Amino acid sequence: MHAKNGANHTKIKTTKGLECNLTKLSTTQQLGAFTVRRSLLLIFSWILPLFTIAALERYKSPSGRYSICNADYRPRAEAYFEIRTAGGDVLFSSKDDPSNSLGLDRRFFSGSYADDIIWSPDEQFALFTFYDGKYKVTVIYSFTARKLISLGHVTDGWTVPIRWVSSRTFVVEHHWPMGGKARSQTRYRETYRVHMNPFTLDCVYKGAKTQDKEPEDET
Repeated sequence: MHAKNGANHTKIKTTKGLECNLTKLSTTQQLGAFTVRRSLLLIFSWILPLFTIAALERYKSPSGRYSICNADYRPRAEAYFEIRTAGGDVLFSSKDDPSNSLGLDRRFFSGSYADDIIWSPDEQFALFTFYDGKYKVTVIYSFTARKLISLGHVTDGWTVPIRWVSSRTFVVEHHWPMGGKARSQTRYRETYRVHMNPFTLDCVYKGAKTQDKEPEDET
């Protein structure tokens, strides 16, 4: 009986000893895992902001149904714009344009924000510009057709939207030259009418060219 009790006692001590060792080992592993997780979290907290997409500007339509958002990739500082619904759905993104509706040479295009945004009176269209190199290009987006048409830019100059005449008619202005030494600019305006089914544009008026006053030579 004594031997049995002794055997039982020894067995119990051995079991407790194993449990104690296993518990200590488990605690050490847990502390190690916690330290690793904490280190990884700290590393990601430093690195993650560098790879996030930062929304910089949001231009909402008058009713708030749509918006044009300017954003960039922080590591490369590559600017781009997106057209979104109020719910956040992306209807168009300049960084993901497989059909190249912007008409860009992707070998040289480094990204751009949207600018000069003008909403049509019924909010079915948005006129805006973006930079293709040093030149401003005018585009129109149809929220019904979910399609964008680029008007491009005049040679060595800018093409910019001026105003909506009606819900289906708008005016743009072409002026050049841009950059370099100050020179007088030539400019003219065009009026476009929007057609649906299919979504197309028709130039209905082209104004006369005008010449800006020559800048004074201060030398």
